[in-house]
Amino acid sequence: MSSSSHPSQIILHLLFKSLAILLYLFGSTLTSNFVFLFVVIILLQSADFYATKNIVGRKLAKLRWWATVDETTGKSNWRYESLDETDAKTSINTTDANFFWMVLYIYPLFWILFLVLGVLRFKFEWVVLDCVGAALSVGNLIGYSRCDKEKKRRWKEFGRQVGVGGEGDGGWNMSSVGGNVFGEGARNAFANAMFVNSVASTLNGNGNGDDRL
Repeated sequence: MSSSSHPSQIILHLLFKSLAILLYLFGSTLTSNFVFLFVVIILLQSADFYATKNIVGRKLAKLRWWATVDETTGKSNWRYESLDETDAKTSINTTDANFFWMVLYIYPLFWILFLVLGVLRFKFEWVVLDCVGAALSVGNLIGYSRCDKEKKRRWKEFGRQVGVGGEGDGGWNMSSVGGNVFGEGARNAFANAMFVNSVASTLNGNGNGDDRL
């Protein structure tokens, strides 16, 4: 926690998840009202989905994703945004990023396990909660995984544009790219290679409030 740049976001990353799981496991010892437990757990799952998608991921991993539906075709369009890593003032904290991804991968496993156990034990009233928890957590995992994959693809495109060679399968030292070698020109080229400009019109009208990463 001491090496984190955003300890409050780490707490938020765990808060709703932990409460939902604890209430799911031990809520029946506190109350016999299943409807009450159902509603509260659904609210906690929804709050976690929103917080992870719109707040925690932006602060810890410097990533953001969202999906829109084309009203004419009915197709889903995925939108991604990531940090300009060539700006040293907005560098990613490794502790924050690693913790974010670890929790993001582990959390869906709980609901998938609960889902399997619920089916095997014929507790179908709980299976609905399991399905909602699994769907929301896996949805965030898929969204951020695609966003991270797109970010890496844009980095490779950026490397080709500025003519940076790399080792292995096209990798390079990103910290050396971040202004020490190319300065402001590299940051401008990176901004063009990344999707900051390509989704600018979407960002201005997505209704998410503060768009800063």
